[in-house]
Amino acid sequence: MNSLVHYLKQIEDYRHPKGKRHQLLPSLIIMIMAMTCGYTGLRAMARFAQIYRDLLKEYLPLPRGKAPSCPTLQRLSKGIDFTPVIHCFNEWRSQYLTAERIAIDGKSITSTVSASQETDQNFVSLVSFFSQHRQLILQVGAFENHQTSEISVVQELLNQFEITKAIFTLDAWHCPKKPCRLSLRVATTM
Repeated sequence: MNSLVHYLKQIEDYRHPKGKRHQLLPSLIIMIMAMTCGYTGLRAMARFAQIYRDLLKEYLPLPRGKAPSCPTLQRLSKGIDFTPVIHCFNEWRSQYLTAERIAIDGKSITSTVSASQETDQNFVSLVSFFSQHRQLILQVGAFENHQTSEISVVQELLNQFEITKAIFTLDAWHCPKKPCRLSLRVATTM
């Protein structure tokens, strides 16, 4: 499998060599890393680069150890055609998409709320396993919040799941220590 750098090397730097401080490839890598970590604006990307500067300079050529600033990223993003960047990213990512991708989420059914004026409300929720490839709900489970939790319903549904290769996306609250160990066990037995 090729790295993202392998694909991004194909993109030509449109800038004139004179006065160019930051190379295109490391700047693009920083922008992509920042976006995948949730830093979506140019100021946020520059903040990401500044926060992780010491780590980044171990792996990327940064001039005099300085991360690209917001104006640098702004000039870069104004002049570059991002279509080839997106194409390179998607080509790199497609190497890893051999497994079924399944989004797991629970939603409360609003019309099932009882004791709505009290602090301890009861309601029914559904948990669904949605296949992004098939655009289809593969499994559904229901629960009342006074009887069980979304975490236990998801664990039960995972144990019944029959697809052998799958990548699951879940809310962060499914990751306390005990469920993570169960998820790792399930993932390694498939």
